Amino acid sequence: MAVAARPAIHRGWIVLGSVVFVLFALGALRFSYGVLFRPMLEEFGWTRAAGSWAYSVNMVFFALTLPVSGLLYDRVGPRRLLGVFGVALVAGVVLSSYGRSLWQLVLGYGVLAGVGFGGLGPTLLATVVGRWFASRTGTLMSLGFAGIAAGQLALLTPVAWVTETLGWRWALRGLGLLTAVAVGAAWILVRDRPEDLGLSRVGRDPHPDPSAPGRGEPAEVAAGTAVASRGFWVICAVFAVCGFTDFLVDLHVVPLLLDRGGSLLEGGTVKAVMGAASFFGVLLSGWLSDRMDERVPLAASFALRVAIFAGLLALPGLGAAVGFAVLYGFSFMASAPITAVLVRNRYGVERIALLTGVVILVHHASGGLGAFVGGAAFDRFGSYGAVLLLALGLSAVAAALSMGIPGKPPQASAGPDKGKG
Repeated sequence: MAVAARPAIHRGWIVLGSVVFVLFALGALRFSYGVLFRPMLEEFGWTRAAGSWAYSVNMVFFALTLPVSGLLYDRVGPRRLLGVFGVALVAGVVLSSYGRSLWQLVLGYGVLAGVGFGGLGPTLLATVVGRWFASRTGTLMSLGFAGIAAGQLALLTPVAWVTETLGWRWALRGLGLLTAVAVGAAWILVRDRPEDLGLSRVGRDPHPDPSAPGRGEPAEVAAGTAVASRGFWVICAVFAVCGFTDFLVDLHVVPLLLDRGGSLLEGGTVKAVMGAASFFGVLLSGWLSDRMDERVPLAASFALRVAIFAGLLALPGLGAAVGFAVLYGFSFMASAPITAVLVRNRYGVERIALLTGVVILVHHASGGLGAFVGGAAFDRFGSYGAVLLLALGLSAVAAALSMGIPGKPPQASAGPDKGKG
């Protein structure tokens, strides 16, 4: 008797895996800037505010690219755009690694790499998840963002070692090479839609029974209607606070550790441990957002920030700074997978990349502001105390606003009784 062949892996998992590899490389590249920050300042003699410019410009161009990339992904699909954004990112990294002045760093890391990050990050992931998978959006988005955390975990300690041994330029070039390999692999493996290969989405019956009850797909809402709604701007306000605090911490946590007596290698290791904490935090938040009201884990992530900012302000030693960094890691990207869940549950899947891109535009633009304000506050006051107190207050506001986000509309409710009066 013939043995039935084992079913092949659905192509959707291969597509998603290749995108997660891209995010792995991006995670290492993005979060390495905080490790390279002090060595660059020492080489060029810049203040922290001046050195923050390239990072802040990167966040602004990252943010501005998000809705544009989301619109393009919705209209064109991901495969053709991977190469365009990948070339911009790698070119920016190479220019930065050979730069000899601030304007070259701003152009390379700030503008070109910012565009590349914006095109290869959340909107790409949201497009692939939305087009290739029929359910479990939060869990799958969390898997993608966990790839970013894994890159941070796996590579920031080696980045710190290379920086101390060979210099920050060689560390940056190595990360650029890894990114080029990841983008090239994804360009080969990714396809725009499962229908292009005669497949259905993962989790969807390829031969559905027309008489079967509906699966509760979210009702589609026009992009203009969504953007004009109060709920959408409450979501944006919450993520503005998230971005401000996230990238304040990302850029300045290693300098803070060095100010409190740590070494660069210790700082890189602490940032790597932050990546480990972020890995588990993002997986947990995505899992929870598929099983409960997604506003609850979102609010909880900001409540955690309030507590750890308070602890850092109250305890001045190096140990407190290390504890702060590790605990902050649990909340650092916890909100990321919830973004797509909030959007999909309220506005549908057809414009998920565009609307997610707008929310993350606000997040990253505010993040650029947070990074710059952190440097300016240190230059003005000689410490980070004032800006950390501001971050504490903003986190408390965001926790309250998270629970004020309007709930799912009735049309988006899942279950076999959908549409019954």
